[in-house]
This record gives sequence, structure tokens and C-alpha cells, in this order.
Amino acid sequence: MLKKFQNVKDYKHFLWKRCFHPDAYKGALPELITTDGERVRRIVSQRQLIYIQIFNDPDTSRTIQERVNETVPGSGALLGYSMFSKSEAVSILQTGACHEPGWVAYPYSSINKSTMPTMPLHVAEVPKCRLVCGAQLSWKSGTRHIECALEQRGETFKSTEFGFNIIEHVERVSLLAQTGRSPDYEDVRIVPRKAVVKMQRVDDYRLEMTFPIDEVVMQKYDAEKELALWFEVVLDSEFLCLPEDWRTFYMTVPVVGINA
Repeated sequence: MLKKFQNVKDYKHFLWKRCFHPDAYKGALPELITTDGERVRRIVSQRQLIYIQIFNDPDTSRTIQERVNETVPGSGALLGYSMFSKSEAVSILQTGACHEPGWVAYPYSSINKSTMPTMPLHVAEVPKCRLVCGAQLSWKSGTRHIECALEQRGETFKSTEFGFNIIEHVERVSLLAQTGRSPDYEDVRIVPRKAVVKMQRVDDYRLEMTFPIDEVVMQKYDAEKELALWFEVVLDSEFLCLPEDWRTFYMTVPVVGINA
């Protein structure tokens, strides 16, 4: 089994942005790029998966560092970083150690009109670590549940010098739902607020969990509206030394039998 990601403390420059799409969760999906000065890490939410790439590229790395340094004003730890939760793009400089974290962050587009660094063409060929998911509807004691699985894919990635086990860094998984498209979407709470859901490690690269469903809510949307389910995946600070807002990613959850 591959181990956890190493040397997270070396990655201090981050660029985070929203990738807008009307069918995405709340209208946008996040992308994060970070560098240690030589290597670049890229984490991208897509509608059906989350993928990670790691590659050596000193030129791109230097550009990321320059853009962060240009747009982050002053120094010192930032308090109240949630004020940027609606920003389209954010530059983040990690200023402390992970056991005593501190960040300076600033909306990217309001300071510098330059665009986010473009990934070099060869990145398309870089092996990807992929997080994929699936689910099925089940009945237990007369109530409906959704049995879910989250799994790492990408055998080529595992065999590279950068290979690691992303499952080791999954801190929390939540099941969310919405109807409609942005900007007219509606959040729907289908998992009871006080539900206790445990992640079960059934394989080196696979997590499983079962979510209880609010039957009244589920029946309403079975009959009246199409319901889109999403995983909210929070990665731990051992992989991304950042506040939780910027280490949270999303993917759709296809459910077998959801309209049964």
C-alpha cells in the first residue's frame, strides 16, 4: 500500500479558484494549485471525479510563486479568511508550520489583472490520481439509506515517483443535495441533521459509508423534482496545510435506484 503524501510543509504558495458551471454544486467547482518551488500540485473538482496531479516544472512553479507574492499584501497571519468565501479566485501564502498554521490571503483578481497561471500543455499527459464514487439505494428496517463508496483510481499514478494514497488524507465525506441549476438552485437536506455516519476502510484505496435518508424529503423530490446528489470531500491538513474552506472538493454521486 502506498503511504501518505510527504513534505506538505514545503508547499506554501497556493492559488485557489472557482470553475463556474450551471450544473455544478452551487454553480461552481474548486481548483487548487500549489508549489514548493520545483514541484506543482494540482487538485481539481470535476462533476464526476476529483483528480490530483503532481509534476516537476520550475517555470510554472516560479510563476505561481510570483503571482501569489504579487497579490498577497503585507505579511502575518490572516484572521477572518471566510470573508473571501465568495471570491472567484484567491491567492494564499502559508506563513506558519502546520502545527501552528497561519495564512495571508487576498482575492486574486482585485489586485492584479493578470490571469491565473496557465498549466503547460504537457500536464495533460501527467498521470492522475482520481477519486471516484458510486452509490446505491437500500432499505433497512423499513427506511431508505444510500450506501456510498469513495475510491482511488489511477494505476499509472501509483507507480510514479509521486505516487501516494489519497484515501489516507480523506478527513470527512458528506452527502449533499440540490435541485435546479445555478443561479436558481435549491439546497436540500436529505440526511438528517443529527445522523452519525462513519467511514469504513474496506480496502487500501476504498472507503464506504451509509447515509440515512429523511423519508419525507426524499418522497417529495422523488415525485416533484430531479434531485442531484453530491459528495463534499474534505482533505486533511497533512495533505493541504490550509483552512477547511480551501481543502474541500465536490463530485456528483450517481445513485442506482434513486427514483425507484
